[in-house]
Amino acid sequence: DEIGEEALKAHGGLDKATKSGIIKEFIKEKGYSLINEVYEKEKGFVFDLSGGSVSSRTFPEASEVVRKNAKKNSIVIGLFPSENIEESINILMEREKEGAHFKEMNHPELLTKVDKDTRKFPPLFKNFCNIIIYTKGKSPEQIADEVIAFLQR
Repeated sequence: DEIGEEALKAHGGLDKATKSGIIKEFIKEKGYSLINEVYEKEKGFVFDLSGGSVSSRTFPEASEVVRKNAKKNSIVIGLFPSENIEESINILMEREKEGAHFKEMNHPELLTKVDKDTRKFPPLFKNFCNIIIYTKGKSPEQIADEVIAFLQR
């Protein structure tokens, strides 16, 4: 998001570009190349990839390139609410209905989107991530401890 925010500053930032639809043209032209440039130039960093960057339905080819680059150049840690998909949908629904991107969506429309988006991750994560950490009921410190324990192995 930080990379997108900076790149879209002239359009009012990531949130405004998303709402106005400018984001689609931006991604089509160069959006995912920004992520790939970081992988080519930087070493020893933490990259928080958004779900959309690795699983876009609009730009599936670009997402595939991002996943391949991440897998080749990184240790990929997937964070997901719960092993239970229905529970994950409920948790994410509560979070998304408070998000700025979705304030204008009605409840059924948002639930359909969250359901569809959430269900794509378990099979994607199985092939993409080196580890999946289920976050429900865990503090940020507990999640960080799991990451550290994994990295130490």
